[in-house]
Parts: sequence; C-alpha cells; structure tokens
Amino acid sequence: MKSVVALLFFCAVAYYGLMKKFGAMRVFLLILLVLTLSIAPTFALLLHSKQDIVKERLFGGTSELEGVLVVWNVDTFEGGNTGKAVVLEKIARKFENQNKGLFVLVENLSVEQFLERKNGVLPDVISFGSGIFEQIEPIVEPNACVSEDLLLNVRNSVLEAETCKVFPWCMGGYFLMSSSEALEKSGREDVELAKHRFLLGYSKTIGKKTREVKSLTLGTSEFHSAFEALETLGEVDLHAIDDKYAVQTGYEAYVRFCGNNATVLFGSQRDLARLENKLSQGVISSLVAEFVEWTDLVQYAAVVRQDNALRAKYASKFCQFLQSKTVQEMMISFGLFPVCEVQSDEHSVVADVTKEKLAFLKVKKLY
Repeated sequence: MKSVVALLFFCAVAYYGLMKKFGAMRVFLLILLVLTLSIAPTFALLLHSKQDIVKERLFGGTSELEGVLVVWNVDTFEGGNTGKAVVLEKIARKFENQNKGLFVLVENLSVEQFLERKNGVLPDVISFGSGIFEQIEPIVEPNACVSEDLLLNVRNSVLEAETCKVFPWCMGGYFLMSSSEALEKSGREDVELAKHRFLLGYSKTIGKKTREVKSLTLGTSEFHSAFEALETLGEVDLHAIDDKYAVQTGYEAYVRFCGNNATVLFGSQRDLARLENKLSQGVISSLVAEFVEWTDLVQYAAVVRQDNALRAKYASKFCQFLQSKTVQEMMISFGLFPVCEVQSDEHSVVADVTKEKLAFLKVKKLY
C-alpha cells in the first residue's frame, strides 16, 4: 500500500513539474505508461495463479508438468511443406482452445532420441511415422477408437483381428516430378512421366568430356521404401536410375535432380513443395508431377501413459481430435494428405490428388 501511495505522489510531482514544459496531454500519457508498467507484473501473477488452480483441478499433484499433456513427435519421413512437429503445435493450440486450462507440450525427437528415452519417463501421447511400429507397440495403449470417417484403405492398414492400437492422422505420398527445362534437355517434352520414366536419359558433352544424365533419381530410407513404391508402376530399369540411389537420402536425390544429374525425380510431397517453391521463384518455368497410388508414409498417434485415468482420458481425446474434421481439413494447407474424408477448396497438386485418388491409394499395412 505504501508503495502505491509513493507512486501516486511521484506521479503528482512529475505532473506539475513537467506539464508546463511538455503539455498536459503528453504528461498524462507518460504517467499512464508508468502506471501500466507498474501494475502489469501483479496482473501476470494473478493470471498465473489462476492457471495453476486450473491445472491442479485437471491433474493434481505438484510436478511442474502437471496440467500439461506431453506429446512426443517422432518423424521417420519428410512430408508436406513443413515438419510435422510444427503441424502438431498448431493443432495443439486449437485443442487447448477447446479444453480450457489444458496445456499441450510438443517435443520433437529423432528416432535415435526416442530409442534413448523410451525406457524413462514416457509422454502422454506419441506421434510417429510408420517404420518404427515394433519399437512403439510395447509402450502404447492396446485399443484405439478411430474415426468413422477414416478412409477404408487407411483403416484396413491398421487393423489386426478387428483391433487397432493407433490413430492414423496424416499421410505422405510419392510423386514422379520434372520440369519443362529438364524434359527439354532430354529431348522429350509433354510426356507421361509414369510411362516414360526410364526413357528420358541423355548424354551431355562438356568440353572434351561426355557424361550420362540418368533418366531418374530417388533416395532410400531405413524406415520406408521409395524403391518399393517405384516397383508398383511396373518393371524397374536399374540402368536408367541414378547410380547413387541405393546410398542417398530423399533430399540428396532432390539435390542431384536440381544439379541436372537426372531428368525425373521420384520423391515425396516435401520434394514437391521444394519444386513448387522454385516455380514461384521463377527458377523453373513449369512443374510436371504425377501421383503414385501407393504409400508407406503414414503418421500415427497413440496413447502411452496409463497410470493416471484423467491423463489417459485427455490423451485419447487429443488422438481423436487429430482425426476430427477441423484438423483433417488443415492437412492440405500443410501439403499433407488427410486420412479422413474431407472437402477442401485448396488449389494445389495435393488437393487434386485428395479429391480424385486418395480413396484408392494403396496403403502399406502396418501389421
């Protein structure tokens, strides 16, 4: 109380001393600013105290993470125009808005980090890419209630004896991609990439040296198989594929395509987003992309902690929210495929695929 009186006395003295020099309005605004800065910490403290009360009502206890739903995200594939941890952060804010007083903490982990931490304190929810289910399965809740709107092909990929342990929430896909410049150099413009994917190589002479530009380049992963996706298009001509394919990542394949080492790139939606960016920058004048109707690029979510009924309830609620119409309609804006039936006005290659072909996409079975 004494500090408030002292502050008011100071303001009064300042007002009469400065009004003559700077004018009444300017001095009033200055004093208002001083008062605001003085009482802001008090309001912040009151707000923080109120949130702590809400947290205690939700989960109880004294841990610094009580009232916070912890979500681990483990990526095993590149998909869309941003990382899936960023997508989850945006989803988390929407979930918080619908569950006042609940806070969602998203932690992004590499596969190696997950393997190091999975025997310690576990999260409430884990989001993970296909390819590591064997490592995930021992720690997840045994039953998942998936949305009725889940696409049939996706539902079939996660069912085992009519039971499901995970919530699929987004997908990636494979594309054959090229540019008008790359096709022009190969001497074959306006071609169907799937049909002519191994007929677009050519020889390039630089000075006295001649080198072979391959028809197609792609990358590999220990968790997913772009090569297996390529095989769904028909017989593979290994001689027409970039020699580096067996030892390079998808990003390295993209770099080699941009370096004119192949006419066609076989990659994911992330590569498509990169090339769309080059198109918008004028680096390439046109982009050709053909969708492959097979994928092993699926992101799942699962409830992990079961030692607290209330935490488990909200964890399951979050996983179900991932399959909600609100969230699924967001996927296309991130360059990802939804796993549920949605309507979207987005105009992009991804949106076109979603509307026309997604229900027929062959999804590799998880089990």
